[in-house]
Amino acid sequence: MSLLYLDTARLGQACPEALQAQHDFNRLSADDPSMYCEGFFREGTRDWPDTRLNDYPAFGSWEGIEPFKQQIAGRFAAETSHDVFLASRSAQLVRVAARTLFRTCRNVLTSDLNWPHWQAIVAEEAARSRQQVTIASVQDAVFNDHLTARELARLLTDTFITNECDAAFLPSVSSQGIHLPIHDLLSELKQTGQLRFALVDAAQSFSHLPEPTTPLADVTITGCHKWLCGSLPLGIAVCGRRVIAEQIRAILETSVSSADIDDPLLRFSQQICHRSVDRYSETVNVAPLFSANAAIRSPRIDADSLQQQSSRRLDNVDAIVRATASTAWKPVEPDASLRTGIVLMRSSSRSIQSLDSDALRSRFRDHGIALSTYDRGLVRISAPGTLFCPNETDRLCNAFSCIA
Repeated sequence: MSLLYLDTARLGQACPEALQAQHDFNRLSADDPSMYCEGFFREGTRDWPDTRLNDYPAFGSWEGIEPFKQQIAGRFAAETSHDVFLASRSAQLVRVAARTLFRTCRNVLTSDLNWPHWQAIVAEEAARSRQQVTIASVQDAVFNDHLTARELARLLTDTFITNECDAAFLPSVSSQGIHLPIHDLLSELKQTGQLRFALVDAAQSFSHLPEPTTPLADVTITGCHKWLCGSLPLGIAVCGRRVIAEQIRAILETSVSSADIDDPLLRFSQQICHRSVDRYSETVNVAPLFSANAAIRSPRIDADSLQQQSSRRLDNVDAIVRATASTAWKPVEPDASLRTGIVLMRSSSRSIQSLDSDALRSRFRDHGIALSTYDRGLVRISAPGTLFCPNETDRLCNAFSCIA
């Protein structure tokens, strides 16, 4: 039975371009490991003969780290590649961004929609700087009271003003699939005259929703292994202002930061771009660069395609709700203005609610479906960007009917 993959909570399904890049990288690593040199990461394959490119076709689009970063900058309406930072772990980028934030800010607005691990990092940096974190409790109101996007923005703005915040750290799409009205919200917060720094978590929105046409935040953090489908984890930070990028570089260059903000790929990519590679630096896992570079150049994620896929995902969410209507599973949905291609479903069956998340995940996999599972009978489904075919809808209906 083929697997119906509906899970991007941690890892998306590798796109064909990323898969080819991994394949060619592995072959090249076996045939000629000496390609691991500075010129290859600065200049790419522009000097390769056609015969070699024919042997490793996925490298035809590899022009070096700087052009790859420029591709990312263009996706987020950033000015140049110098506004982009790459790291093995997104969490390290969150930490350095939070450290930059608390250089000038006293109190950052967050919410209970934030990803817990990244929220904890920001809280640690606040404590380190002896500053504050304000958490807006909005999740229950979103799901139970069905707040609209406008009402949610108003609630967050009121919390920002009431608590005298001067920064914000919020997701553009939460892990629960809530599409925060981040553009309107940040515009409203800036109008208060108090917003000094905006940090946005775009891990669940990058290549899921169309990218912004203007910079949304001072720093936007995302990754390549979820909706971009780059397969291998690669963290990205995009700065909306040049001064913020300069401040981040200053932090990375200080000896104080090396102990707790130490990411080999982050350090290596910065050194390559500034032509200052430490000859005694450690060997770095560079494979994610090639799979992400191939994925981001795919026509699959151009603006028109993303818009079409977003529409199809919403149609698929509706199809999932219809297919499970007669089962013990019911959607946990927000207002239509906050919907995305992610839908939560909860079982009313006590036996299912008593299962731990691993046992529940195994039951769905036995039916050929991979999705995110949580305790108390809750699952998260990431709808695909292509419309379900009838047999896929039937398989979903059968699985949810049997797992009750």
